[in-house]
Amino acid sequence: MLLLHRLLMMMLKLKRKSHVGKIMLECFVNVFYNGVSLPQKATTMLTKKQAQVYEYIKDFIGDKGYSPSCHDIASHLGTSSRGSVLKHVNALIKHAFITKTPHVARGIQLTPVARESHSGSIPHLGKIAAGSPLLAFDHIEQIDLNHHLSQGNKCYLLSVEGESMIGIGIQHNDLVLIRAQQTADNGQIVVALIDDYETTLKRYHLSPDDTITLSPENRHMSPLVFPVSRVKLQGVLVAHIRQYH
Repeated sequence: MLLLHRLLMMMLKLKRKSHVGKIMLECFVNVFYNGVSLPQKATTMLTKKQAQVYEYIKDFIGDKGYSPSCHDIASHLGTSSRGSVLKHVNALIKHAFITKTPHVARGIQLTPVARESHSGSIPHLGKIAAGSPLLAFDHIEQIDLNHHLSQGNKCYLLSVEGESMIGIGIQHNDLVLIRAQQTADNGQIVVALIDDYETTLKRYHLSPDDTITLSPENRHMSPLVFPVSRVKLQGVLVAHIRQYH
């Protein structure tokens, strides 16, 4: 509790200094003071196969620090049926044992009760381009919420690579806190997936002619313009974090 009190004091100081500090304080309050709705694990009945999948996911995350893919789960079950795996995964989601980030290969996360020894962590999905787009991320590691305050399971962290957003203070190697969602308002900073292949962090604008402009915050770089069909939104920037040595 002493640690949480010190973190709260730090957030209050940041709140007075910046808008980002205010957002981080709200995240802190949501996670540590408002509480989290927990599933009734003891009274939720799973089938034998669902329980097997759940234990495999839990052990996999515990051993490797990131979640298994559908292919990993299928191999463990000795099946080649992706549909069968998704059926078990969706059942675990329904019973609140796990959640899954949409359109992410390794997006499975344990819920607060299921996490146990991993409590307080959110997925770090990899690097996000702040210059030329990078390959879409598919590797996940867990980063402790005690160090990076979030709004719960709907958020994830990305490491910035490049300098296209330096105009708003987001620099190379900073961490950005992203809220997973597939829509955004004009002017918001978003994670955009281009052609189901590359991701980038840019300011979003949807035009009446059904084109999307992804603008850098760097006067030496030009905006990227795509038809709506080529862009899928992966999330919206909530805050960014810079670590100092």
